[in-house]
Amino acid sequence: YGSHWATTSGGTIFHTAIPTLNDNVYFDANSFTAAGQQVTLDNTLIYCNNMDWTGAQFNPSIFGNPNQLNVYGSLQLISGMSFSIKRVNFMSSSSGNTIAQAGNSLDTLYFQGAGSYSLAEALVAKSIFLQNGSLNSNSFDVTVQQFILGVTSGNVSADFGTSTLNISNTFKAYDGTIKLMQQMQISIL
Repeated sequence: YGSHWATTSGGTIFHTAIPTLNDNVYFDANSFTAAGQQVTLDNTLIYCNNMDWTGAQFNPSIFGNPNQLNVYGSLQLISGMSFSIKRVNFMSSSSGNTIAQAGNSLDTLYFQGAGSYSLAEALVAKSIFLQNGSLNSNSFDVTVQQFILGVTSGNVSADFGTSTLNISNTFKAYDGTIKLMQQMQISIL
């Protein structure tokens, strides 16, 4: 981070520590200079408030070991990038957070904060665990292998509006509130 995480876009002054849950992380037109460049999450605990890739060029990639990212705000990806993080923990305690995957397939999403998240587009992921807080699909379709609602004690709610919820393996609702509209379709494949 000492030579990679600048305090301003294109700047030469760098942060003195890795991002915390209070730090917004931006990747923009000044972040990558050639194709094939990547961001490697190589610390045990990776945190950020908002992560935004808007404007990043050259089809960058992000991957990690231990393959886990804790997001305390919104996540904005871009098309053409490669997002190879196995687990994203959405930890916000505030409302108004969004998820925009820009065509990237996501792996496992855990919603653990008491805040609210809404989709900016259709969501495709391997698994969703809604353990706390709320998720609003904004009537975008959701395609997953597994959707588990309320696996821990917490105030949990999901609003799918007119979405089609495509689940290819497991759907379980232990507790919480699911707002299913008459127009909504659930497809267990």
